[in-house]
Amino acid sequence: MLHDEGAEKIGIEEGAFTYVVEPFLKEEMRKRGKLPRVVSLKHGGRMKETRIEGLVPWYSSGHVFHVVGECPDLEEELLAFPRGTHDDVVDAVAYQIGFCQRAMPVAPSSGGVRKKVNRAV
Repeated sequence: MLHDEGAEKIGIEEGAFTYVVEPFLKEEMRKRGKLPRVVSLKHGGRMKETRIEGLVPWYSSGHVFHVVGECPDLEEELLAFPRGTHDDVVDAVAYQIGFCQRAMPVAPSSGGVRKKVNRAV
């Protein structure tokens, strides 16, 4: 899927990657003859709540958009934070701030779907 979607790299949280994903991924990629660039995401000693709160400026400034109807789990977690039962999806989004080398600005398009804007950041 990584290569089919044209992704440059994938990021996986360090603990989960090392103990759960890495052995399976290496074997599967060896079978397929495709080796993705995997980046181990580290929390750097920051608590999950702090990482998630780091999303506020991105949303407040209008740099983050959701595809209408495609993010119900994320949106539920965002609305329930910090008192929600689940926060893993929103934490995965919080990791993206450090994972992406440059922002990918987006602009609204018709039909409630957002599209990328080609401009330097």
